[in-house]
Amino acid sequence: AEADRNDGRRLLIRYHLLCAVPPLVLAAVIGAGHLSFVAVVVFGLAMGTLGAFAMPARDALLGHVAGGNLARAVAIVTGVQFLSQLIGMVGASQAEALGAPVLLAMQAVIMALGAAACWKLSPAPPRTGAAEGGRFAAIVEGMREAFSTPSIWPVIVAMLGIGIFYIGAFNVLLPVMARDDYGGGAREIAMVNFFFWGGALASIFAQVRLGQLRHPGKAMLVSLFLSAIVLIAMSARLPFYGLCALCAIWGISAGINMTQGRT
Repeated sequence: AEADRNDGRRLLIRYHLLCAVPPLVLAAVIGAGHLSFVAVVVFGLAMGTLGAFAMPARDALLGHVAGGNLARAVAIVTGVQFLSQLIGMVGASQAEALGAPVLLAMQAVIMALGAAACWKLSPAPPRTGAAEGGRFAAIVEGMREAFSTPSIWPVIVAMLGIGIFYIGAFNVLLPVMARDDYGGGAREIAMVNFFFWGGALASIFAQVRLGQLRHPGKAMLVSLFLSAIVLIAMSARLPFYGLCALCAIWGISAGINMTQGRT
């Protein structure tokens, strides 16, 4: 609702600058020797909340600058995002050598550079009629419209399931497995993430090459089923590189869902 009622370019500039603040604060807390679990949780909540506002603004702005081929634009942007995450994983693997404050400061600088890049874009005023009524009314209207559209509500349900059953496993279980089951540290956690996002990136490039899928809904169903098989296979306690291979397959599946779910 916020993205539909405001200039998407201005919103992205604002959120990028705000996202530069939590990493700097956490770096200062670590440098002062006051790091605690609460500080990490507050950092995660701050970044997650800002990201929840930034992502719809980015997607709305993408529709403004993409031109006629939105599906290709979505695939390319998602691929660039995954490539950037891979580079970030490589940097995170050096946390023990460089120190967390240095990496957090680098993250803040990158977010500020994102704001500068958004400044170069042309203004994206809200759509006609998007600013009518209150924000809660706009949210209700959007939900009503989504669940009354046969091509949209199944995707919403699928994304809800992904959030409940898959994203939690990726964000929590994978690092815990790398640490507790394989005795790993920052390097091993970065490796499983690297293989996941590498698989996702390969999937995105394949979709860019193939173009718009004829049956995106079926592709999403197959990829969700494949993700479930991967999670079951992870319980077999394979060697570490077997876990990395499963993460790559899981990433391929995630790349299909993240791209087709947005088109």
